[in-house]
Amino acid sequence: MEEQFNNVVQQNHLITLKDRNLLDLSGVKNIQSFDNQEFLISSPYGTLHIKGKDLTISKMDTDNGVLQIKGQIDQISYIQDKKSDGTDSKPKKENFFTKIFK
Repeated sequence: MEEQFNNVVQQNHLITLKDRNLLDLSGVKNIQSFDNQEFLISSPYGTLHIKGKDLTISKMDTDNGVLQIKGQIDQISYIQDKKSDGTDSKPKKENFFTKIFK
């Protein structure tokens, strides 16, 4: 399931975790997928990966790009880093075989 947010105006991306069981997010572009153990959320700085237990959407404001998730939050990480202009901030690394066969 994918939920598209309508935030036309560029806004700050803010993450607030309260007592490890209430997560407030702003600057959300869309929810790529979610279930009770995992969320994948698009942000201006890449895809945000949230893992936990009994995760549910508590509040969702698609007009302002605001999302609140309740449940036990175990992990918050970005899958890919992006600069504010949307380009990758790190050059792609060559794998082992590419280096050998140059």
